[in-house]
Amino acid sequence: MRGVVLLVDPDGAIDPERLREAGLIVYEAADERTALERLSDLAPDALIVGQTVALTDLRRHVDHATSIIVVGGNEDPPERLRTTGADSFLSSAADLLYEIHRALILRRSGRRLPWNW
Repeated sequence: MRGVVLLVDPDGAIDPERLREAGLIVYEAADERTALERLSDLAPDALIVGQTVALTDLRRHVDHATSIIVVGGNEDPPERLRTTGADSFLSSAADLLYEIHRALILRRSGRRLPWNW
């Protein structure tokens, strides 16, 4: 699997090495502010976001074909995640590689993941 992802995971719940082992180029940001700084010179294929990250500003700084995948037991209801910019919500990281793979395929045709909840 080839692609560039930005991992925004303040809680450290998502293992970046697992993503790298799958062939992804992984950039990391500890919080939203650092992620926004990274996005000024990085155009990731997907954003992988931990449960405590605010999404609205991140969505504004990526192109329309960049999927945002939220992972974790987010306190926000899934519908609120969708309206703030998420494309996919996973309650655990078990299916994360599969979801990233789907996002990369869709990006090739200028689309992002459809809402999954």
